Amino acid sequence: MSAKIFSVLCSLMLFHTTAAARVVISNVDVLTMASATLLRDRVVIVEDGTISEVIDRRDFEPLSDDQLIDGQGGVLMPGLVDSHVHIDHPQDLRMMALYGVTSAINMRGLPWHLELRNTIRSESIFAPDFITGGDYLDGSPPDMLPMASVADEAAARRSVQTWKAAGYDFIKIYSELSAAQYRAICDEARKLQIAVIGHLLDDASLDDVLTCPQYNIAHGEQLFKLLESRTDPVEIRALLKALSEQNITLTTNRQLYREMGRQPAELDQLLARPESAVIHPATFQPWRPGINRYARRDDAWAGRVQQVYEDLAQINRIAQDVDPGMLVAGSDMPVAGSYPGVSLIDEIEAFHESGLDAYQALATATRNAAKLVATLSPDYPKVGVIQCGARADLLLLESNPAENLGKLRTPRGVMLRGRWYPADDLAAIRSKM
Repeated sequence: MSAKIFSVLCSLMLFHTTAAARVVISNVDVLTMASATLLRDRVVIVEDGTISEVIDRRDFEPLSDDQLIDGQGGVLMPGLVDSHVHIDHPQDLRMMALYGVTSAINMRGLPWHLELRNTIRSESIFAPDFITGGDYLDGSPPDMLPMASVADEAAARRSVQTWKAAGYDFIKIYSELSAAQYRAICDEARKLQIAVIGHLLDDASLDDVLTCPQYNIAHGEQLFKLLESRTDPVEIRALLKALSEQNITLTTNRQLYREMGRQPAELDQLLARPESAVIHPATFQPWRPGINRYARRDDAWAGRVQQVYEDLAQINRIAQDVDPGMLVAGSDMPVAGSYPGVSLIDEIEAFHESGLDAYQALATATRNAAKLVATLSPDYPKVGVIQCGARADLLLLESNPAENLGKLRTPRGVMLRGRWYPADDLAAIRSKM
């Protein structure tokens, strides 16, 4: 393990609890996310990091060695799942956990991400678990540097084989691949049973996307490549229905476009957010004046990005109507000033602003995103719901977030893989960042 990663992990391990025989959270209402019904006055029992019982408090009988946690009448819900992140520094994970993110999908992975992922799973670390793809696969020349480019179909297949053998969880593709390279990647991935997700090709074919199948389309504006009109509700509905029938999910990243469009005129406001005090300098640096590529754009560009933000509201509404499990929340942090953790809450609120009700918006970052995680990594523990057998990744809030999404911003406590971090611990962790 590199000295840099080791030192960060040591600091993360300063804050952990020792697991008791049972951890018992009582005096809570439970939003299971299996349904919108709030279960009143419940006790949730956790054993070995897994939820073993959810029972009425009147039926609960404590054991002498239980670790008892008084929920003080709050609402317990599953931890959040961010389905689109770029982990630039291990401290990004700690910031995500402060806001109740307990699982994530890392879109671009390097060998140190594999090491970090495996260490988190084997140690008592205050950080969300995550799955990770390898380096992006793109054509030659690639859309951006650095990025893994493939020269031909044989190279495309070798890259899939290499990423699979290295232990990455999925393949993420980019837009400059040829159709032949894309088909080769998908064919090899099917043979090796590793999923493909990512951008659509610049000359994307719907038939190719469905045949692959590309299980997640990253960024809502990628759909425009498959539409004659990006505002025609009939055409949008037909496209989304075809994707849904192949279990293809959509991460629109709507809040991302709002943040990008604001930066030419409002960069100072972004940099002054309270979260700037705790973000790691390496993550924050690319956002600064003179470096920030979005802040250098003109008003016409900002207007086009704002229009994407507006157009994605209709796509979100239609997708929710076509298939309630299709939309998965992803922040794309730390791209374009998306702060780790809090930007996922921004995205949940952006779904709500699109026309989804608050419970539907919460589902995009819990049960829906968890299903995508399970598709990409079938051995991953069950998350995104509060049910017997699910991993104890939990978030305690003051009141029901399905009535007020703003409650997500001030958690009373977070449970990571069965280990409990009350509000005082969260504050202490934050103060040391």
